Amino acid sequence: MSKRMLSLATVMVAWSSFAQVGSVNDETGVPPEVEAVPPSPCCAAGIVPAGHFEIETNYSGDAQGTSFDLVHGSNLILKYSLTDHLQLQLATANMLVWANTLGGHAFDGVSLAGKYVFVDESEFAPTVSTSLHVSVPTRFDGEALQQTIDLSAWLYASKTFGKLVFDATLTFNAFDLGGTPAPRGGASLTATWNFTDVWGASTGPWGFYGDAERVPVDGGWWVSLNINPIPQIAFSAGVEAGFLPTSRAFGIFAGVAVVPTSIVKNAIAQNTPATPPVAPTLVSVR
Repeated sequence: MSKRMLSLATVMVAWSSFAQVGSVNDETGVPPEVEAVPPSPCCAAGIVPAGHFEIETNYSGDAQGTSFDLVHGSNLILKYSLTDHLQLQLATANMLVWANTLGGHAFDGVSLAGKYVFVDESEFAPTVSTSLHVSVPTRFDGEALQQTIDLSAWLYASKTFGKLVFDATLTFNAFDLGGTPAPRGGASLTATWNFTDVWGASTGPWGFYGDAERVPVDGGWWVSLNINPIPQIAFSAGVEAGFLPTSRAFGIFAGVAVVPTSIVKNAIAQNTPATPPVAPTLVSVR
């Protein structure tokens, strides 16, 4: 199953690299830079511009109680913006899972989503967007973590104040749509300080709430270091402390986000010789 996901990602990257992207800089002929957003447990409201493709992959390790035995997991998210306001997403629910109690397996569930930005950031207004996700199982054995058809809706708001960026998210989940649906809500707030164009740091609380007897209740406070070696690549790594030790005592995470289409477009434009100016034709007037 993991080979299928790798093949799908390769095909989508190749296809998107040739997608038509908007305007270029009139003076340099180089497309404007498209910035990747460092992965985090919480999310930003914005999306990459139309015609651009973004890949995000991450790792997390979570511990319950006082145990140092981590449950390891990773995910892959493929994003393509049809317009500046509409993005399609294909993600794994659990790309890789391994732990002492679970063993190890791959491609445990898949999620399809659409994200729509309905308010662009202005001097006073934040960027506001929403997304709808449907998760379905891909494994039907006892070790599968994604065993039901689930639906979730997200509401995002992001606002920039100089080098400081705030991201707020509200979520609503309905688990087991094929059986007896179990609702769960969630919320997060993130503050990111960009020291330079390359380095930044993020922190904030997040949590899920609902009927603890039917769905997991979880939450914590996390902090991360973010690195953008170039605008189109963003790394993030951090730790988090859990609010509910029985669900999560602490965790570690890391991730990378890449906008390959922007790298390709800028590289091609920068290496394409500029067309020399044509001298005006002089017309003699008698």
